[in-house]
Amino acid sequence: MAAVAGIAGGIAATVFPSSFIGRACTIASLVGLCVPSFFLAIVLMLVFSIQLNWSPTGGADSWRGLALPAVTMEAASSAVLARYTRVAVRESLDSRYVLAAFMRGIPFSRIVIHHVLPNAAVPILTILGLLIGGAVTGSTVVETVFSWSGYRKSLSHPSETEIFQWYRQLSCLLALR
Repeated sequence: MAAVAGIAGGIAATVFPSSFIGRACTIASLVGLCVPSFFLAIVLMLVFSIQLNWSPTGGADSWRGLALPAVTMEAASSAVLARYTRVAVRESLDSRYVLAAFMRGIPFSRIVIHHVLPNAAVPILTILGLLIGGAVTGSTVVETVFSWSGYRKSLSHPSETEIFQWYRQLSCLLALR
């Protein structure tokens, strides 16, 4: 979810920089970077759980209980990914081969899809790999706010569950990358 939103937002902010969509994506990524996840979780709970009564305040009994924690966890990741995508696509658009493609009369959409995005994919995939490790470690705050017993519980009671060993092995694997 964060990858799709972040990459699409970064491309939109680069391709349409002066439009409403481009500015909205830039502002959304800036706000996503500045707002801490615990504060965003509390605000989302106040609005969508207490005021609108659309989602439960805690637990994961149904899909409605998963929506707010998912948005909370992915907001910062999609913002970081949008900023890096914007920079990578902008750098690719400023290349000489893109200018040569414009001179040949190739449509802009084809240039972006076939020439710019494949060259911008390397830094985007690198950041995406780093964000996966951050999602595992950053989930403890979201679990605490939304009253989930997952990774946080396995850290405090490692003898009760085998999940702790799985997370430890995953953390070691991500650290070795």
